[in-house]
Amino acid sequence: MKYEAEYKFDEVINMISDQIKNDNIEIFRIITVGKNWIKHLEKQGNHLGIYWSFDEDAAEPHWGYNNSKKQIKALIKSLIDQKYVDWVRTIRANLTLSTGEEEKEITLFKSTPLKISSISINDEEQDISKIKNKIFKA
Repeated sequence: MKYEAEYKFDEVINMISDQIKNDNIEIFRIITVGKNWIKHLEKQGNHLGIYWSFDEDAAEPHWGYNNSKKQIKALIKSLIDQKYVDWVRTIRANLTLSTGEEEKEITLFKSTPLKISSISINDEEQDISKIKNKIFKA
């Protein structure tokens, strides 16, 4: 068991380290939203959440999925400095010893400053020119 835990720990560290380029990590988050979400984001949206993924294919909607008014999937991309990653919580989240699907989660510190690189709604790239330079928070 100890060997398996040490092996998994090294595997997680290597998997995440491979994503770091010049101290930055591209992160992804999918949320389910209502039809006016981007307009809300432009005017008063501020917090985007602390749970992200470092693998676009592993991002899953966990925000608003049970609300019948929120049926649209929004994929948010951002690039952050690794200093904003809560490494203890990130490593713990990715340390599953089961043979099931791997977590590929990045946990950010609360209120981490975020700039949105892109947003896709139902796989269609959105115009984010009005929020391109806006600073959001995790």
